[in-house]
Amino acid sequence: MSKASKRRRLLQPAAPPPVAGPSSQLLMGLVVALVVVVVVVLVAGGGGLGQGATAKSTATPAAAALDTARVRTLEAAVKANPQNKAAMVDLGNLYYDADRFPEAITWYSATLALDPNNTDVRTDMATAYFYSGDVARAIAEGRRVLEQEPTKVQAMMNMGVWLANQTPADTAGAIAWWRKVIALYPNTPDAKQAQEKIDQISK
Repeated sequence: MSKASKRRRLLQPAAPPPVAGPSSQLLMGLVVALVVVVVVVLVAGGGGLGQGATAKSTATPAAAALDTARVRTLEAAVKANPQNKAAMVDLGNLYYDADRFPEAITWYSATLALDPNNTDVRTDMATAYFYSGDVARAIAEGRRVLEQEPTKVQAMMNMGVWLANQTPADTAGAIAWWRKVIALYPNTPDAKQAQEKIDQISK
């Protein structure tokens, strides 16, 4: 499952027919002069082409790099105090942000073993299951969240997404959750997003 849509390839316009123009020698002279001007501008502006220069990437940002030093510190904190829920949640979040969802689930599960009513952690764990490809488990955990906190907006939004992505898709169920968001939180960004999702899925 991709978090971002694929980049579309743009069609190139047809090349125009050749036309008469200046001589090749004149063109070559102009090109050389232009190159000299560009180099001068780059050097003057500190934008040289030295060893440290890198091109800006237009690709979709990758997952956050895992902060291994922070991971070791948090793991040591949990080892010293196995009841350290805050450290467990931080570990889960670090792995989640790095798109390492199985490890995130492990730490979220450990947290929930100590604090089963933490709906924020369970919502994140359900989402990690979804990105791991286990849509059924995501839905099951999402339902547990909504049993404890029936109006939790993020869980309701997610339930719509998960139901729409299960096999076979439960489009009616997804729309029902998004409509509930609109009813409970009218005139909010969440309601706007829910309506956008309904419009997309209804096309």
